[in-house]
Amino acid sequence: SLFFNPALIANNSYFEVGYSAGGTFNEKNMLKVVSSELNNIQDVQNFNTLLKDNELRARLQGALSLRIGGLGYGTAGIGVVMNAYGTAGFSGYLPTGQNNVNGAGINFNFASVRLTEVPLAYGVELDGPIGTLGLGVSVKYLSASFQKSVTPLDTNFDVNSTIERIKFGSGESRSNFGVDLGLTYSPISDLYIGLVAKNLNSPTFAFSDYDLKIRPQVRAGASFSVLDSIT
Repeated sequence: SLFFNPALIANNSYFEVGYSAGGTFNEKNMLKVVSSELNNIQDVQNFNTLLKDNELRARLQGALSLRIGGLGYGTAGIGVVMNAYGTAGFSGYLPTGQNNVNGAGINFNFASVRLTEVPLAYGVELDGPIGTLGLGVSVKYLSASFQKSVTPLDTNFDVNSTIERIKFGSGESRSNFGVDLGLTYSPISDLYIGLVAKNLNSPTFAFSDYDLKIRPQVRAGASFSVLDSIT
């Protein structure tokens, strides 16, 4: 709840530790390029078609949060969430009449972005005659890093050794901060309606040849607890 809507941390006043991890992986045609006989390409047209439309994308995420109640008024929370995004693919064109990739100007391109958020949040609940209103604010320290690599494709190319040579974390790093505001309304027990505005200040990270801007977002949602273990 700390990362989705800071107002949600106030719906319980007890101490709580939360964690999550996940990731996604997508690949299209890149392995076909790698598995081609690079020193003796028989179908140049098909190989160029693969070069036009190939990619590998990966995303990893891990989060840890701590909710601290018993403050007398309101509930505080702190956490850390790390997101890593990576993309890779081949670009270029094999000239007609050439059946190997040496000197053809074909490149293997890799880029990655890592974003770490450390939010400090505070939330309160206000009871009224027609339900409970929750208010929350989160101020986040943000750290972002960006790196890219361009490697010429030749007949000795090996994707595994190329990726191993990339020193992750050796790229540029920048820091900033973000602000989230959250609102919840509970007209009856176990029903919550929420609204959150994230990154209101549009935090920006200016790298040498790439600007990463996190645009503000407004999200709404609702939840209803049927049982204590099902929401």
